[in-house]
Amino acid sequence: APPRAGRIGEVALDARRLAAAIDEILAVEMETCVGYAVGDWSKCILIDRHDGVGGTQNALRDSYVAELLADTFALEFLESAQIFSAKRRSYVRPHRDWQESKPLYTRIHVPLQTDERCLSSEDDLVFHMGAGEIWLVDPSRPHSGGCFSGGTRLHLVLDFDPHVPLAE
Repeated sequence: APPRAGRIGEVALDARRLAAAIDEILAVEMETCVGYAVGDWSKCILIDRHDGVGGTQNALRDSYVAELLADTFALEFLESAQIFSAKRRSYVRPHRDWQESKPLYTRIHVPLQTDERCLSSEDDLVFHMGAGEIWLVDPSRPHSGGCFSGGTRLHLVLDFDPHVPLAE
């Protein structure tokens, strides 16, 4: 079985530039997540290899987040990049994105804004991902996440080609 969710690294965040980027993210019109989310849970697609780049993601194309992405990861293996926003006691119900036997991608989370009451789960493991930490998560396992505070949780969520070794 694939490894359980876990921290695999960290990216140094520039607090001043991140604060400006968060303001930019919060100003972008996001797509509401329907069907599996409760409360104010939305997303913005930055990169989608199948659909190209366009729409709301253009507002963030030259942002600090785009720079972090390019400086930290091998973009040639990136299938998609999204920012998920969970506001004020919002959460997603436990779900699977696919069955374990046919991986669609390797998923990485990089929290940009969070607090100790923002939690995620995979199977029976509940954990908090800190800002700037790089986490591997297996969406074929039951997983969930939420912001149980009055703030806003922002995660950069990256899906990579599942056939490329993680180290690459």
